Amino acid sequence: MADIKSLQRAHPDYMEMFQELTDTSKSKEEITAVYDKWSNYEEIIKLHAPNRSLLGAKAFKAEYENLNKEAKILDIGAGTGLAAHELVKLGFTNIDALEPCETLANLAMKKNIYKKLYKAYLCKDRLPIEDNVYDIIYSVGVFAPGHAREDAFEELFRILKPGGQMMTITGEGYLKDPQMSNFEPRMAELEKEGILIRRKREILPFYSADENGPMNGMIFVLEKPAN
Repeated sequence: MADIKSLQRAHPDYMEMFQELTDTSKSKEEITAVYDKWSNYEEIIKLHAPNRSLLGAKAFKAEYENLNKEAKILDIGAGTGLAAHELVKLGFTNIDALEPCETLANLAMKKNIYKKLYKAYLCKDRLPIEDNVYDIIYSVGVFAPGHAREDAFEELFRILKPGGQMMTITGEGYLKDPQMSNFEPRMAELEKEGILIRRKREILPFYSADENGPMNGMIFVLEKPAN
């Protein structure tokens, strides 16, 4: 994993970009605009967190070893398709993408790994997707300061099939951010309401890095009740 000083030398604009992307005062449209101007997104991500998508795929494989390879999967906050590309290597063939940034979405679709693309924000607003569609919803690095928040949970569980699951991986350090303070409490509330079941909360070592150095990840697996 690259250290932040190496990133700064290779990409002098990195810290400015990082700070913009984690600026919790920015609207979702402003955050999208930052991504739109980040033309070397993949190059920086591979330096910033070169193993993040691979580690996510290993966790996915361990959790869903017996999952049908044609199961319907939705990659939320798909970016340029780095995370889904690793799932394709595992043999999964029925993956859709949800990504609001036009620049990143266009790059993702050129890889021919997605069946369908939804250009939509991940928030409390209704998604352009019918009820009970997906077997698995997957995300790596999407729930974070300045990005997706817990207000999207109910929409995501609306589009999951009964018995379906969401696996989401975020930086452990991000859970301490004030904007993420309701992330896990909201899971607990929705579990009490019968919307979801918390199945896993597990550390993923050396997931990424921020200005403070290496950061562990946190894996959450949440299930939609079957009845």
